[in-house]
Amino acid sequence: MAFGQFLFHWALDFASVVQVATMVTIMPIGVVFVARIIEGTKITPPKIISGIGAFLGCVFFTY
Repeated sequence: MAFGQFLFHWALDFASVVQVATMVTIMPIGVVFVARIIEGTKITPPKIISGIGAFLGCVFFTY
């Protein structure tokens, strides 16, 4: 967790707040899809709902 926070703050030196926040929000969604493809993990309704919410938050945040 500490290393993730370090990378988050370090990324702010090279990108805008919107770009960094978008990547931080999209990464867990990407992990869900990769786990589905590689391991066959089931994508449950709470994951779908939270993924849609995160996507809409990114869309709202960029405008």
